[in-house]
Amino acid sequence: MRRAVGRAAVVLRDEGVRALWFKVLGETVYRRLRLVELRPEHAVETNSELPLSFRFLTLGDAESYARLRPGVPPPAVRERLARERCFGAWLDGRLISTRWVARGSAEIEYLGRTLELDAGDVWIADTFTDPEHRGHDVSPAAGAALARALRSEGIERQLGGVLPENALGVRAYEQAGYRRAGAVGYVRFGRFRRDFLRRG
Repeated sequence: MRRAVGRAAVVLRDEGVRALWFKVLGETVYRRLRLVELRPEHAVETNSELPLSFRFLTLGDAESYARLRPGVPPPAVRERLARERCFGAWLDGRLISTRWVARGSAEIEYLGRTLELDAGDVWIADTFTDPEHRGHDVSPAAGAALARALRSEGIERQLGGVLPENALGVRAYEQAGYRRAGAVGYVRFGRFRRDFLRRG
């Protein structure tokens, strides 16, 4: 109990009353993410001063991913790569940033649900950059490179989800060219659960 109160105090101090309220709801009866979308041709071009290269990961890159994300074993990476694609930024042969790309359907762990995607859509999630290389526009540059790659494949729309209270996350999406596209989530009372998806 004391630990829970301590966590609540940290959220209240760092993010404010609104964030604390939705965190409490998220642990009990209500969870949602803001949907954001990007037409690849509208992606904001960003470059890093670092000499980066970009490409989709292959099964042979599982060990590189595991080094970037300690705690994720190579077999788990290979298993996920069988279902989804992962786009990476490399520096001097070292993987330093990744983001996952799902097509057809997307597993949204935070909501415990699968979101069916329209043809021509992809879901972008689980973006991560090595803390040592943050502050060098690595993630924005990788996002722009991914948009170029997806556009060349005929992808029409990139979708993602972000907590509305996550100001840094919302700003990062906006700076990359994403715009608000609705909300996805659920309301739960005991065993009753109602999922919702609002567009626009």
